[in-house]
Amino acid sequence: MAAIQTGRSDALGGARIDAAAYLDRYLNAPETGIAALVHYLRHRTFEPQSLKQARKAFCKDVLAKFHSLGNNCEFGLLQHKYLAEPLDLFRFSDASAAKLIRALQSRLVELRKAENVLLQFDGPIEYGSPQLTVIVPLLGIRFHGGNLALGKTFDELKITHAKRLDFLARKLFDDLEDAERIFVHKSDIASRSDVEQLYALMRSFGPNRLLWVTLEEPGKPAGTIELEKEGLMHAYIDRFANLKTAADFSEAYWLILCRKALSLAGQARA
Repeated sequence: MAAIQTGRSDALGGARIDAAAYLDRYLNAPETGIAALVHYLRHRTFEPQSLKQARKAFCKDVLAKFHSLGNNCEFGLLQHKYLAEPLDLFRFSDASAAKLIRALQSRLVELRKAENVLLQFDGPIEYGSPQLTVIVPLLGIRFHGGNLALGKTFDELKITHAKRLDFLARKLFDDLEDAERIFVHKSDIASRSDVEQLYALMRSFGPNRLLWVTLEEPGKPAGTIELEKEGLMHAYIDRFANLKTAADFSEAYWLILCRKALSLAGQARA
């Protein structure tokens, strides 16, 4: 729904505004304390330059409160756009719910040893060096490994990436025990049994919250979010990014869903 409906007029003969849609889309507007219509009339633009930095800071703060659990790098790239750069193990991986269950059940021991790690050149050359994919065959999970570090042997690179995965694995378990951030998992094909098993496994570490995002469906349009049980939220989005163009994400709806999830999680814990 468009925030400003230029084809319809109010009693004053001006453009009509949908206040709820405006405040949903332009997340910093509520922070200003200005009514939606007054905000629009004063600035004559959806997002005035004077508020752009405030909006970015607000979005960064929102996104930093989430811990990505795959199933690809879409949500991680959204965080990157707003300079929210948490060190999360599965942020840039192809981890499905089934793979996450297997990984957590095994306490991630498979990725903590260099002999279990494979490196593969993947993607275009950037800054004069190819990109690496880090593969843990025993888990069936692939991780984005960044650009190839020149001057190192393949064995040295495997050791470096194994140490990094070990560090991120320990941090994941710390986050699960702290249960402060909201974990988010997206799935193109809904697998309720897998998600509920993943949620139950996460709750065994602490009172964790999981935001499960799937595509919109009849009666549940994009932007809808439901609390299915304590700590498990089901959200709906209009589309997911294509695997080859993961940065082409539905930014507005992701931000709306994250803000709603924070509000809903706060109510659930009150």
